[in-house]
Amino acid sequence: MATLTLEATLRLARTAQQAGDLPRAQRLLEPLVAALPKDAMLGAMLASNVFRQGDHRRAATLFTRAIALTPNQAELHVNLAVVLVHAGRRGEAGDALDRAVASSKPPSS
Repeated sequence: MATLTLEATLRLARTAQQAGDLPRAQRLLEPLVAALPKDAMLGAMLASNVFRQGDHRRAATLFTRAIALTPNQAELHVNLAVVLVHAGRRGEAGDALDRAVASSKPPSS
């Protein structure tokens, strides 16, 4: 069996996710995230996938890791806030939204 390149595996995962085959996308993403734990984009992609499958706790953990790698990505903070709302953690969701706003402000001159 041929080994897929990172790009090919990622392309297959995206295709599966877009087609709604979330379990397949997750099976493809898991080894990528394990091999490249400092890739915030991969972690966020997996977080979105598990969120869509209803695993709010794991999605929050994965988004939190992605944010630790790229704290100025407002979108990640917003995604975390959405996950936290669905998990019933509204106070933490508000904090995540505050961080999203703070990370999207241009630096003061």
